[in-house]
Amino acid sequence: MRQFFKLLKASMTEGMDIFRVKKKKTGESSGVGVTIALMLMMSFIMLVYSDSWFYALDQFGKGTLLLAIVVVLTTVLTLIEGIYKSSSLLYNTRDDDLLLTLPISRGKIVALKLTKFYLFELIFNSMFLLPAIAVYFVRGGAALVFVPISVLILFLAPVIPVVLSCLIGAVISAFSSKFKKQTVVQIIFTFIAAIIMLVASFYFSMTMNSDVIDDGIVKMGETMTNMYYPAKLCERMAVEFNIVDLAIFILMHLAVAGLGVLVLAKTFFKINTRAKMTSYGVTKKVAIEELEVRGRKPIWALLRKELNKFFGTPVFITNAGFGIILFVIGAALLCWKFDDIIVGIETTEDFPLSTEMVRALLPVIVFALMSFTTLFSFITSSMISLEGKSINILKTLPVPVMTILRAKIIMAMIVILPLILVGDIVMAIWFGFGIVETLLLIIGSVALPASMQIFGILINLKYPMMDAENDMEVVKQSRSTMICTFVAMGATGITIGVLMGSALSGLGTMGAMGVVVAIYTVACLVLDHRLKKVGAKRFNKITA
Repeated sequence: MRQFFKLLKASMTEGMDIFRVKKKKTGESSGVGVTIALMLMMSFIMLVYSDSWFYALDQFGKGTLLLAIVVVLTTVLTLIEGIYKSSSLLYNTRDDDLLLTLPISRGKIVALKLTKFYLFELIFNSMFLLPAIAVYFVRGGAALVFVPISVLILFLAPVIPVVLSCLIGAVISAFSSKFKKQTVVQIIFTFIAAIIMLVASFYFSMTMNSDVIDDGIVKMGETMTNMYYPAKLCERMAVEFNIVDLAIFILMHLAVAGLGVLVLAKTFFKINTRAKMTSYGVTKKVAIEELEVRGRKPIWALLRKELNKFFGTPVFITNAGFGIILFVIGAALLCWKFDDIIVGIETTEDFPLSTEMVRALLPVIVFALMSFTTLFSFITSSMISLEGKSINILKTLPVPVMTILRAKIIMAMIVILPLILVGDIVMAIWFGFGIVETLLLIIGSVALPASMQIFGILINLKYPMMDAENDMEVVKQSRSTMICTFVAMGATGITIGVLMGSALSGLGTMGAMGVVVAIYTVACLVLDHRLKKVGAKRFNKITA
């Protein structure tokens, strides 16, 4: 056990970059205060939501369902997120060369990887669970015995979704490793899971915000808790402590953890070896006389390199491309269900806008949808870190640093813009927008993501993560990704607020869209000037 904790400590020291207080080589401050501030902001947002949910449930005497509902939602989020995390976390990782040569059992290796995954999810799950626990304790009048129970729930809640996601990830990895393009299967499964999560979240949100006075909210909460037995136990223990329920809750999670380690240990080496062979093996022999060397301009060669890296990293595609897929789904639903939305507004007494105003605000609504999805597509926030040790080779290229950085930004825009612009044009034609409104929508669709990509590269240059054990840590657990996530949340809220406020204050749709386009155009110019000033200096300081 002592050996296990030493290995875990070493692994956490290398992998959990966002929580380092000192930089390993320079000893300078790592910006951990920014990370903590952003996490506190997310917790505050969840606190507000939890309070409103408790109020809605307490009207029917079911405030105790709050904790169970948040446990279910957090479990689903962890499970969906973990399905694509697990493949990158467990198999063909950078620390395999060390771990597989040490005299330790395969069970310890799997337990080490699972424990690291669990600890990271515990930290982030706390941002959602702790506010809900606090709201229930204050508003629900819980007894003092609820305090140790809630701590236990907090620590055990991530266990089942982490293990299940790793088991599902093992199946996906085993299947996909049989193919030359093994990333395709992982990407398809991840986007299917993301769509399911999106639909479920939308249905739940509509239920929780319903103004109809009936027991629909309670039924939704009871259905969720009945489907997931640990959540039902949480609700029962919150109402009245029972030692039997506590014992069942603990044993259930320990049994799942033990079973997960046992099953994964039996299959780990076979799947891991096959994944490595597929990743590094030569699939086709080519005669030397058939080889052809083609010359390319530096920018095109760099673009091809970046595109190959992007489409060869499943966790990168799923994380960075989720906003684009969300835009496609949102645009399709808006075109398909707009008449139904209008009917729903007409039958809702307390809705603040008339149907005529909603129709008049359609260009602003479409612009808001585009803003939300493009601002969350921050691809460049991981692109420097994903270079890893190869960044030293990149520095030796006879190419200006700004060309290297611009190639990364251009690649991100190439990935984002096609579907966004097609969606803009389709919705503009479908709803009959004017020429000016259509042009503003298209210009905004370029200016908003461009500003986010330049900001992402600046943040990644400031907080690079060059020694991660796998790509998942870079894309999901790096400080630069976290900062961009919270900045995107804030920018989205402000942008939509400015849009709606300007449109309703008398500027109209064209005036509101013009204001936002002007703001983000200026933001692009300012950020680009900043990149020119500090980009090369920060890039040359990075070492791996």
